[in-house]
Amino acid sequence: MKQSSGARIINFADWLPVSGRSRYRAFVPYHSSKAAVVALTESLALELAPEILVNAVPTLVRFANASGNPGVHDGVANTRSLAAKFQLPEGRNADILASIEGFPVRTPEEFLAFLWAQLLDLITGQPTPNAVPRFLETHPAARAFVERLMQKPMP
Repeated sequence: MKQSSGARIINFADWLPVSGRSRYRAFVPYHSSKAAVVALTESLALELAPEILVNAVPTLVRFANASGNPGVHDGVANTRSLAAKFQLPEGRNADILASIEGFPVRTPEEFLAFLWAQLLDLITGQPTPNAVPRFLETHPAARAFVERLMQKPMP
């Protein structure tokens, strides 16, 4: 990445807990993780400049599900929603609202593994054969989610 010109890394970070304007009791893991994203962004910007531009977009993201139970298994059909507010330059905002029927994975580690399974091989530029099916074989909730999506018509 460092060899390519014009490379960028853009992180999405909730600045409110870091700024002290919006902290709540019992949210220590959340606030700590947001501070870590901001610190990582600032450190990478110093480390990788000028070859790679690193910055962050202040973002608020909230999730909800129809049952109100955050422990609902993602393999079970249950409408979920996502709301994101991107705080853009000059005081502008961009809002995204989406309803989805679950998430393909339950942990950050599973999410990373799911993304890795979908990456193209760097040498051939082609998908790694059977990487996604192998992932789905070992992650039944993700398999149920993907199977449910495959039955829906494409918009």
